[in-house]
Amino acid sequence: MTRGYHFGPFLVSPQTRNGKLNGQWIVTIPQSVTGGKRARKYFKNRKLADFFAKRMEKRYRRGEFSQPEPSPKTRLTFRQAVEEWKELQKLRVSTKKKRAISLSTDEFRMNAVMPFLGNDDLADIGETRLAQFQDYRTRQGRSPATINSDLKTVVQILNWAKRNGHIDTVPRVERIPEEPSNDMIPTPAEVARIIDNLPDRLKPLVTFLAETGCRSGEAFNLTWDCVSLSDGYVEFKPKDGWTPKTRASVRRVPLSRKLIAILRHLPKDGDYVFRGKSPDKPIGSIKKSFSTAVTKAEIMRDGELARITPHTLRKAYATWQAIDHKVPQRVLKSLLGHSPTSLVTDSHYVIPQDEAVKSAVFELPTLTQKGDDTKRPNGDKVATDEKSINAPDQSLA
Repeated sequence: MTRGYHFGPFLVSPQTRNGKLNGQWIVTIPQSVTGGKRARKYFKNRKLADFFAKRMEKRYRRGEFSQPEPSPKTRLTFRQAVEEWKELQKLRVSTKKKRAISLSTDEFRMNAVMPFLGNDDLADIGETRLAQFQDYRTRQGRSPATINSDLKTVVQILNWAKRNGHIDTVPRVERIPEEPSNDMIPTPAEVARIIDNLPDRLKPLVTFLAETGCRSGEAFNLTWDCVSLSDGYVEFKPKDGWTPKTRASVRRVPLSRKLIAILRHLPKDGDYVFRGKSPDKPIGSIKKSFSTAVTKAEIMRDGELARITPHTLRKAYATWQAIDHKVPQRVLKSLLGHSPTSLVTDSHYVIPQDEAVKSAVFELPTLTQKGDDTKRPNGDKVATDEKSINAPDQSLA
């Protein structure tokens, strides 16, 4: 049986996929009942579909014309929605549409969200509820940046829910204002001091980060098949187990002669350029060693030890290239792996330092004082005191 039948205005019919019955049933609710678009409710078997349609017909005959009861889809809790959303994200990771580390970050953020929103019905999560979540995280002592990041992932899940018919709209909520970061960009000479204080095995890697401006993950996962020492460039592109951050991150970056010489002398007994303790595994993290080197280099700002991380080198590269070397922004975006339309490069990576700001002092020209008007043409004298201002104009006598 493939044709449907009616209970009043409600059509009950078997569901088909690719021309074949799949065992599920559908109740179609017309616009006259919904008051808007036609709706469909899905049921595991014919008995449940008939029961729903009969009940709706009774309400219809009584003249209620109320909205139909929500389907199991709209009754999803936020926790259930997250689980379904994660399955899609895993498929995106396996098809290289999303990085595995991005999914791990999303899952970490959801650990903070679940105690507050996990048991909420999706339909009940509105602007007020999200504002309450912001207040909840603020009282936990979390920074505005952390809360905004958590909420960004929540909105991703709600957008997924809307696309799949679980909710009608996605609530809007204001981001919590974030204090602008006071990034300190080291000079090239200061970066050289940091490198000089690193263990020998990390010096080539940090030099590479500073001279290419690449992300740490891009350097960690760089393999020899993506390096051309003869032509002087490296390529960042997807490979098994790793994907660049965005499509724009797939790029080719030139190497300096110094960097080419450094790479040429590295061991090539494994796939990775900057190998870990095992030749077949990349370096995992350099934060601890890097922090120790910064301390030993004694880089100070305003009497305090400067806070410099491996990611600071990426911002330093962008700043040096934009301000010192006048590299066009379009070229700089390409080198950094930013989209041509991205505003991130100029707003977060190119950071004018104190020296550049001080050199931009502007001073108006000094006006000629009284008694020093011999160089001014007639009619161009400047009144400099009350007496001269109130004196009669002799040309009118």
